[in-house]
Amino acid sequence: MARGTNSPFVYESSSSSFQVRSYSRRLSADAVARAAEAQRSHFYWHWRDETEPADWNPRCEIVVHASRGSYLAAVGRGGETSYGSSWLDVRERKCRGRRIDLLPDAHGNLSALSHELTHVVVCDMLGGRIPPRWLDEGIALLADSQEKQRMHARDLADARSRRLTFRAVELMNLDSYPAASRVPAFYAQSASLTSFLARQGKPSLLLEFAETSVEVGCDQALREVYRIDGTAALERAWIAQSSRPQEYPAAGIPGRTLQLARAVRVRTPSGR
Repeated sequence: MARGTNSPFVYESSSSSFQVRSYSRRLSADAVARAAEAQRSHFYWHWRDETEPADWNPRCEIVVHASRGSYLAAVGRGGETSYGSSWLDVRERKCRGRRIDLLPDAHGNLSALSHELTHVVVCDMLGGRIPPRWLDEGIALLADSQEKQRMHARDLADARSRRLTFRAVELMNLDSYPAASRVPAFYAQSASLTSFLARQGKPSLLLEFAETSVEVGCDQALREVYRIDGTAALERAWIAQSSRPQEYPAAGIPGRTLQLARAVRVRTPSGR
């Protein structure tokens, strides 16, 4: 713990892969670092079958904010309703910086940690590639609580009734977030499609599919990895399954409260 006459209360701690600063009196940096290490190991095991992933260098910086104002000053526009934000400095297929900003929720929990950490871990598992937007969001949503996943299932049903859903090929080729009216459908369908694919064999096939699709395109990657005959066949099977949805077991550490919303920032050579 460090104090200064002009500085806020702060806990500081470091672990093998994390450097943590906590400005919350209720959340010690040591506890946050331990939780982050445990979840990081769990994600590598769940999505890559890796039991001893290499430590991150540089470490991932985690900042726990004490107020919404402090959090917004760090993450900027788009963070008004979120509780977590991840930032990656990726250049030439190498991650040169990692940071997660967190704000405790109304219950004092870091409900965004698992979701935001998933974004950082997945980029590392893909060798410094940022995955397609639907997959980046979808796989992080699977680290959310069962309650959160049920909320997205309700959003999916609502989007269908209002005819706001995306075709599979449209969803998988989105380069940016859609119009506000279709954002709930985007998140709901990203979670649904990612869950569907993660159930088609070992979960690790999902990232194999992501890597293969970069090289040969989605249609051929579906054939090679999942034995699904292209995007049209995927859509038929996905729609049939999502009409009788199954909850995906939360990919985060069991028993943890997870987050609702996020804002991701990606740094390029032109700046943050």
